[in-house]
Amino acid sequence: MKTSDSTLRSDMQYGLSCSRSLYNLNKYLNSQEDARSRVNAIRNVLSKPSGLYVAWTFLKQNYEKLNGTVLTGIFTDFGKKINTKADLDDIGNFFENKNLTLEEKESWSVATIQIKSNIKWIGQEFDSIKAWLSELNAGNEVNYRLPTNLLPNSYDIVIQPYIGDSWGEKSFTFNGSIAINFTCAEPTNKIIFHGIDLNLDTNSFKIESSDNIEIEQRYTEDKITNFIQINMNKQCQKGLNYVLKMDYSGLIIENLYGFYRSSYMNEQNQIEYLATTHFQPTDARRAFPCFDEPGLKATFKMTIIRHKNFSSSVFNTPLEAHPQPDGDWFVDKFKETPKMSTYLVAFVVSNFDTIKNQTSKNIQVEVWGRPERIKNGDGDFSLKETQLILDFFEDYFNITYPLEKSSQIGVPDFNAGAMENWGAVIYRETALFYNPKTDALSNKQRVSSVVSHELAHQWFGNLVTPDWWNDIWLNEGFASWVEYLGVNYTHPEWNFLDLFYVQKLKVMELDSLESSHSVSFDVNDPGEINSLFDKISYDKGSSIIRMMNAFLTENTFKNGVSNYLREFEYKNAKQDDLWQYLTNQSHADATLDKTMSVKDIMDTWTLKKGYPYVTLIRNYGEEEMVLTQKWFLLNPASKILNTEEYDNYKWFIPFTYTSQENPIFDFETKPIWLVPDDQELKVKINNINDGSWIIGNLKHSAFMRVNYDERNWNMLIDQLKTNNTIIDPINRATLLDDSFNLGRAEIIDQLLFMRMTEYLKDEEEGLPFVPALIGLNYIANMIGDDYFASNSYKNYIIGLMNSTYHRLGWDTVSDDLVDLQISTIRLMCSYGFEDCVSEAQSRFDDWMKNNSTLPSNFKIIIYSTVIKFGDEETWLNLYEKAKAMSDNTEKLRIFRGLASTRDASLLSIILNSASDTEIIRSQDETSVIAYVALNPLGRKLAFDHLEDNWDKLFERHGDVSFTLSSLVDSITKYLNTNSYLFRLMNFVERNSNLGVATKAFEQAIENVQFNTRWTSKNLEPIKQWLNSN
Repeated sequence: MKTSDSTLRSDMQYGLSCSRSLYNLNKYLNSQEDARSRVNAIRNVLSKPSGLYVAWTFLKQNYEKLNGTVLTGIFTDFGKKINTKADLDDIGNFFENKNLTLEEKESWSVATIQIKSNIKWIGQEFDSIKAWLSELNAGNEVNYRLPTNLLPNSYDIVIQPYIGDSWGEKSFTFNGSIAINFTCAEPTNKIIFHGIDLNLDTNSFKIESSDNIEIEQRYTEDKITNFIQINMNKQCQKGLNYVLKMDYSGLIIENLYGFYRSSYMNEQNQIEYLATTHFQPTDARRAFPCFDEPGLKATFKMTIIRHKNFSSSVFNTPLEAHPQPDGDWFVDKFKETPKMSTYLVAFVVSNFDTIKNQTSKNIQVEVWGRPERIKNGDGDFSLKETQLILDFFEDYFNITYPLEKSSQIGVPDFNAGAMENWGAVIYRETALFYNPKTDALSNKQRVSSVVSHELAHQWFGNLVTPDWWNDIWLNEGFASWVEYLGVNYTHPEWNFLDLFYVQKLKVMELDSLESSHSVSFDVNDPGEINSLFDKISYDKGSSIIRMMNAFLTENTFKNGVSNYLREFEYKNAKQDDLWQYLTNQSHADATLDKTMSVKDIMDTWTLKKGYPYVTLIRNYGEEEMVLTQKWFLLNPASKILNTEEYDNYKWFIPFTYTSQENPIFDFETKPIWLVPDDQELKVKINNINDGSWIIGNLKHSAFMRVNYDERNWNMLIDQLKTNNTIIDPINRATLLDDSFNLGRAEIIDQLLFMRMTEYLKDEEEGLPFVPALIGLNYIANMIGDDYFASNSYKNYIIGLMNSTYHRLGWDTVSDDLVDLQISTIRLMCSYGFEDCVSEAQSRFDDWMKNNSTLPSNFKIIIYSTVIKFGDEETWLNLYEKAKAMSDNTEKLRIFRGLASTRDASLLSIILNSASDTEIIRSQDETSVIAYVALNPLGRKLAFDHLEDNWDKLFERHGDVSFTLSSLVDSITKYLNTNSYLFRLMNFVERNSNLGVATKAFEQAIENVQFNTRWTSKNLEPIKQWLNSN
């Protein structure tokens, strides 16, 4: 700052501190040249709304550079800014052992009094002020809900699509006509419904009624709410039915929602177009005017006029009659649907082929897809799964499947895994097609899981639908649990019910962040609605439904659900309706005490975020254990810790346990209940010796963690090392996962997890390795920048996994060991274990030279290993091979391997390819970026790419629930430096509209803060432990 005017210099310094960019504030602080200017800069930043964290972090890191300057002014500023106990404790602990002057000590004492006053004021006044502000702003909130005056009864729709680029101005457009029958529930002279990007022909507007009402030949459109309003010349009469008719036109768009286009190369290497739909949650309004809310159910009749160049169209229901020719067009008229929500409507116009069969109850099942995939037999497996699983769910729900047919349709471009449209389920190809010659067991299991999930929705979600989107977790959570029942029915050899817990570990991490959200919460606009479709809704939702299945018992749960579905079939319901039917059944079956209700229990799990950990402390010599519960927060620096709100945050917890004396691990063990009002629960354990271990949460039936006193932990570790099979595999997995995460949260010593992993040399089951390897991989990523620690860690892992590697090898193993075999080989190869790398290279060379077949389960490992330890020529040859591939599944496998390179310039090529639709399908763009982020070198490049291309990514994927959130998580989950934290916070500040990824960025910031703390606290102890083991 080149000026000799001290006043001007001071003003400019203050001006620089006004930046809203956290990155720029950090840069400003670091630019100060002497101690006095540093103190002034800290005070400048502290005076800004977002400056506390930046200033405090800078002060801690640069305290020695302040060279005895007086800090009284900074302490005074702290007194004005700080209002949480966590911040007070953090600052107080830092200065506790510092050599402060008497003046500074007095200043800090005064500041402490002020901060405590701030904390008290916040505790007393915050909620009332927040409520007052909400009330003040209530009038400014946009209401996205339709008026309730009109209720739809039926839709009669005709759609004529112009698919392809040979239609001139009509290319990729469609004409439509519609007749909407609705009832006047309350008198109004306004017809308000939804529509986006539809051109309504006002000359065609017509209304039919018995009261001779008329409508205007014009309409108004609200671009924010998507409301379209047509005025009537008088109010409608309550109870009368009306039919609104109109013609309209619209676009078959490129984005993968609404009525959109897709394409593929046929066997003659010519491009084939198709048109398909994806309406959930709020995009039916892009294809036809409608009352587009889940609670406004109606019946649908569809007529599709398709050009003769397209061989078929598919709708929710079968064709009413054989297609009728009309010149160059065919008229496909479909049967009327049952009453259903608009988001479940689906139709596809294509040149697909189909295979068909029937269930034991004579329901026609179909698989539709590209002709070459059907001819190749890729749909055979999913067709058989559909037959069997439909039969299973008819028996499970004790309700007949309500439609005549069930079509499973695989489209080349689809942003979700699949969509449960009633009778016409649409899938991403990788979720429907399986080739036993080229695909891995994981591909087969994915197809079975997704088919089971979508078919479960045909009852739970389609037959009975949530009244509004805040209860969508019930839809997705339920289907995400019973999908495991469906797969377990068709493939008991996969032990899928045991796999449930280890496949839901990620959500336990997400839900332990303070930035998490409850599974049920109020949503209003489409952006908020889309954000609900995340791991919390799916995976936490399914976990707490599984928990109900355990404490109610399976028969009670199943019968209660069946009664609920029968009562509300073809209607809508709220979560409280299900709770009532489950309560009724549980009281009748005596599986739940009549003083308790499912609502009381489940409200503590659905209406608040997070989950508990139970601490089990044994009073040795007194035959007693004491149970207490606390909210499990992964981040030890969470501001809410040790507050009154935290202390009062409690659940109804079904706690189960067993002991070394009689180790019975029963999923339906009758629990003892910890209730929110209890400070502690004392339990007599008369038949358990002091020298025997106790283990809680049998088969991880409850969504929580368990901590033990140190003696009990040590007895459990000893048991694992002497004979681990005494403990159930799921609970062995739970011990590893709980010890790892309780250590991360600084509730126990992180080294306890490391001590526990030593037993894995003797572990022969796959389940415990899943959380173990997640924990070990996290530690590897956190210490990866320290060469000596990383090298010692590599040697420890190789020694730990060596016996498992040689026991399983590369040959075929039973299905229940395949995941462990793949994980072991992947790990050993990634660490450069010579035998592993040599085997991968040998198989790769044979494939490249002799066109031999690579083992399906090991393809990604082989590609990744050869690329990681190979040269640029190998990379380029494989890249060109991938680009030329028509098999998209295999192409993505190769790109995942290519992302393992240690050459940054080659990783940049992948990132550039991700957005090139000539190479990578739009639906797979974020997956390819995530592949790069899996590579520690690529993680930094992927972060840069996210920053530089956010607007484009948001434009292409911003309306899709999972996509951007998953990408943010993939890129940021292992970042662990303050520089990345500041960049991330700055990015969020600069981008006001993060859409469905808003919550993901909040979680990412909290996660990076936590990673940074973990690394500084645990790096040295782990290095010392590795050196002594």
